[in-house]
Amino acid sequence: MGRDKLLGHILGNYVVAYRKEHGESITQFAKGCGLSVSTIRRLERGLVNPSTVVVMEVSEYIGLTLVELWSEYVRQRHEELPEYKDGKFVLNQNKELIYFITVEFPHF
Repeated sequence: MGRDKLLGHILGNYVVAYRKEHGESITQFAKGCGLSVSTIRRLERGLVNPSTVVVMEVSEYIGLTLVELWSEYVRQRHEELPEYKDGKFVLNQNKELIYFITVEFPHF
């Protein structure tokens, strides 16, 4: 699977698991997220590279943190996971610390 759709595939798997666990139809789930049914269908099938808005809406609805989602993405790409420290991701590369921006999204 190409990197362009890996995030969608991972998020889609979370959506399927959540819907099964909570007994929600696609329509109920889409309504809860504020997204279209077709977007959720395509996401569940791993056919899309989701936009930031889709990732935020779905993640918030199912209670998935962006750290968990990003960690799973990196794991599936078989890359080294950076350390999460003081609200930032820190990756030691060539004896330098590289900080990734972390963002807290407002709850609506």
